[in-house]
Amino acid sequence: MGLLYAENVHADSLEIGTINTSMAWTSSGSPYTLTGNVFIENGATLTIQPGVTVNLESYQIQVYGVLNAQGQNGNPIVFQGNSGNSASITFNTASSGSTISYANIYSVSISITQGSPTISNNYFSGTQTSPIITINNNQFSTTAITGNSLNVASTDGIDVESGSASITGNLIVGQDYTGVYGIYTAASTSVAISSNNITHCFSGIWTLGSSSIEQNNIMNNDNDGVCSGPNSVSTIEYNAIADNICGVSGSGTIEDNTITANSAGLWSPSGTIEYNNIFNNYNYTGGYTQNIHLTDSNNLYAANNWWGSTDIPTINQTIWDSKNDTIHLGTVTFEPALNAPNPNAPTVPSFISTPTPLPTSTPTSTPIYTTPSPTPYVEPTLFPTPIPTSPLLQQETPHAITGNLNNSNIDSILVIAIAFILAASIIVVLNIKFGRAKASQPTKRRKRKRKNAKAGSAKPPVQSSQG
Repeated sequence: MGLLYAENVHADSLEIGTINTSMAWTSSGSPYTLTGNVFIENGATLTIQPGVTVNLESYQIQVYGVLNAQGQNGNPIVFQGNSGNSASITFNTASSGSTISYANIYSVSISITQGSPTISNNYFSGTQTSPIITINNNQFSTTAITGNSLNVASTDGIDVESGSASITGNLIVGQDYTGVYGIYTAASTSVAISSNNITHCFSGIWTLGSSSIEQNNIMNNDNDGVCSGPNSVSTIEYNAIADNICGVSGSGTIEDNTITANSAGLWSPSGTIEYNNIFNNYNYTGGYTQNIHLTDSNNLYAANNWWGSTDIPTINQTIWDSKNDTIHLGTVTFEPALNAPNPNAPTVPSFISTPTPLPTSTPTSTPIYTTPSPTPYVEPTLFPTPIPTSPLLQQETPHAITGNLNNSNIDSILVIAIAFILAASIIVVLNIKFGRAKASQPTKRRKRKRKNAKAGSAKPPVQSSQG
């Protein structure tokens, strides 16, 4: 059956059937929605580009060839399934090269039955009905589960049913569900579990096989931090194990750990137990410290540990053994004890962070929207004064005097009025003194002419030169 493939920028690309040639799911065709199971055939490669969303609904991607789903930090791939359904990505081939990295994965399980795909730097969350990651691989190759964040709900975080695996640097956070394990390994497995942070599960790690459990922070789990089965030959070293009901239970080589603030430090342990810092494990129900609690008649050698004290009777009171039940319990030999904490054992962190989805950011090369720089806020004045366009315009613009006159305005008016009165007075005086006197002479001459005209044509007498 061929793959029904449609690419449309504005609508879902609908996928169902078999991929028998190499192809890519691109951001321009995203989102891709499955309407049935998709099979990647042997010899074919499906590449899913960064930023693509794949809606699996309740279907599966079955990988017999190669799945190359590598997102980017800031531009992850998204795999989305229906909550509570059986959406999954299953690897069924011995071929190598498959990768899922930098993806946000919601309600989609990962199942590895063959091959050795790399599952790294992803965020997982959802309410699927099977463990988030299941490894059931009888091949010699080792599956790498590295740097993921798992938000665990009602199912286990990582189950290793068969084969070998490397589980490193993951953050696994549960929701305090009973019977839910952060990491579970079956009897026929060989698993390296290192540098993980595990919290709020029923048991942080439950191992029945041959596991190497090193340098993990295992805190605040509802039952065991680490539960190692009775036939397990696990090595438990350099871990910080705190605030669980029981720090470590079961058998194994238990060395160089810090085991503190649990209700019981070691519960029914067996094997090699030395160079640990085991202290302040307090049973709040019983009201006493129990750094070790035996449950059977087998004796236990647990020398060369630090117990939070150098006082032998005090240390002895923190151990539940034959002195508490002479019939059913064996005896713990804890001497010689360390005189100080083992510096090689780790420090307990103050908390374990919460998983968060991988962030999505706009690539700097193709920005969608650039936020402008904010304009500084200036507090406005109640009556802003307009700024003139030029000093000259400000001088030539008349300003009406409004409101009440002040002393300065009155003085100016009086000075102008007095000057005006003085100028007018001077003009009047000068006019009287000079202007009217000059005007009187022609007036007298005109009168004499009129008088002579009336008297006749006689000429006036000639004035004697002698006076």
